[in-house]
Amino acid sequence: MSDLSVDSLFIFGQKFVFLGKILRTYSKTSKCRNYCDKSRP
Repeated sequence: MSDLSVDSLFIFGQKFVFLGKILRTYSKTSKCRNYCDKSRP
């Protein structure tokens, strides 16, 4: 039982980190896009 909960927590942690990376890259690209749009005449 304890091993199962540890495995599920580990998988959940990996998914959370993966989602965090996606969100971070998305926010970076959106910021760059906004900056590029503003810099355009």
